[in-house]
Amino acid sequence: MINIFDDELIYHVADYDVILFGMGINNSFSGGFANEIAVNFPKVRDDENRDSPYGDKRKYGDVYETECDGIIFCACYMHNGGYRKNGNEYVDYESLKLCIDKMSQKYKGKKIASPLIGASKCDGNGNKERIMSIYRDAFSDCDIDIYVCVQKSAREKAHSEIVSLMEKKRKGEITRGEYDDVMNKIYWEKEHGIFKEMPEGYKRKRKTFSWDDVITVRKEDLEK
Repeated sequence: MINIFDDELIYHVADYDVILFGMGINNSFSGGFANEIAVNFPKVRDDENRDSPYGDKRKYGDVYETECDGIIFCACYMHNGGYRKNGNEYVDYESLKLCIDKMSQKYKGKKIASPLIGASKCDGNGNKERIMSIYRDAFSDCDIDIYVCVQKSAREKAHSEIVSLMEKKRKGEITRGEYDDVMNKIYWEKEHGIFKEMPEGYKRKRKTFSWDDVITVRKEDLEK
């Protein structure tokens, strides 16, 4: 049976035995739920990068499994990497089906959770109904919790948080001190994740300049 939750899975991973997530054959953890795993559970990223050959097409339909903090994380290889802004699909549906079928049988009876793999622009940009049918077939006689919250790249997520914060400051809903506190928290979580406690007195800073650290906020963003 499938249970649907409109929430971000990263906040609930500790409630499960097994976590599924989408992965390209180029081992990229740069966007969406995969990025959240890499930031919060770096061992998962490090193990996968060490053991999984980069760009190997033979990985399609296969799953890399590693354990961290008592949770089994399963990287399902079902796309060729990249990030599509133009709406084109790049999910490999047959590979996705193979991955989901394997995991439903192997971990039957375990508490399993997954985003709707392949439906996000971060991991396939595929057709949600077609992907959901793959899950329904695979989990017809066992359980899984699916979290359908829209996945964003790390930059998009930070950008939306900062735009909202700047708007509150502009309207006088928060003080400059409160603004700085939240900004520090945003940058801390972007680098260290949501589970590692931010040290008292932490202030955001950049050791070296990188365009990856720059988040542009346009005037029209604040006016939406």
